[in-house]
Amino acid sequence: MILVILTAVLSAALAIAAGIIFYCRVRIRILRRKLSIEMRRRAETGSFIKIFSQNIQQRADVGEWMTYLARYVADLVEARSLCLFFVEKEKDPGGREGEYLIAKGIFGPFPARNRPAAGHIMTNSKYILEDVLNDRIGFGDGLIGKVALTQHAVLITNPRDSRLVNLRSINPVTS
Repeated sequence: MILVILTAVLSAALAIAAGIIFYCRVRIRILRRKLSIEMRRRAETGSFIKIFSQNIQQRADVGEWMTYLARYVADLVEARSLCLFFVEKEKDPGGREGEYLIAKGIFGPFPARNRPAAGHIMTNSKYILEDVLNDRIGFGDGLIGKVALTQHAVLITNPRDSRLVNLRSINPVTS
């Protein structure tokens, strides 16, 4: 009788140990895969920074390199669209000098605009892109200007987000 109970307990203990070993092997495999991906990402980042810094010193076209940088950062953070802005001093139409945000690097479809997209329905994306690059955003104007003014990040995951819909300068797209 004791032998039967001992055999059953031993069998259960072996089954549990086999399950734990299987779980550990699977977990190790998953962690190795994650480590491999992270190591590859770090190597790519280092390589990108090296190539980027070497080439930006050799070329005068900052816009092209900022677009390249925007594409890389968007891929890194898994964003569908990204725009890099520079702060530049310019004169407004009234002749007053002020600081404005100017888009320098754009990646992805239909970047955020500070002005309504009136007149751009069915327009070639090249012209929309040129318009975005020529747009000047004042600190506090629209969502982008408010983010620049407050220096607090905003994450928009829904195109119907009230922060977008309530801005009079941004036309929400409805389907």
